[in-house]
Amino acid sequence: MLSALPRLWSVDEEVVGRILEIHKIEFLFQSEESMFSILRRGPWSFNDWMCVIQRWTKLHSDAEFKRIPFWIQIRGIPLRFLTARIITSIGERMGLFLETNLGRDGVVLTDYVMVKILCNIDDPLRFQRIFRFGEKSVF
Repeated sequence: MLSALPRLWSVDEEVVGRILEIHKIEFLFQSEESMFSILRRGPWSFNDWMCVIQRWTKLHSDAEFKRIPFWIQIRGIPLRFLTARIITSIGERMGLFLETNLGRDGVVLTDYVMVKILCNIDDPLRFQRIFRFGEKSVF
């Protein structure tokens, strides 16, 4: 992982890694821009295992290393329910809601919206959920 992840990220010349303890690696980046680019482009996996990648702080707890941010696509919401409040409510039911792309850059997508949530790595991923809007069900 020490050499494979920086190559995967296309920053292998800018990153140095070291093993801290079992299942924990620290990567030191030459620039914050490179680090933020990696964090934004996640989540990441290695050998079919999800990797929790976070900016380290002195106050980190092991519980924080159990959550991975995911962008989730939500399709089929009736137009009259396509509001920030409803989208946030749906995101909160799926996990710890972080943000949505609804209305970003003045564009409102009607086919689908995206929500970013924190998922606990101990919980199985659910690839489909059903929400009801009056008589209509949305997957």
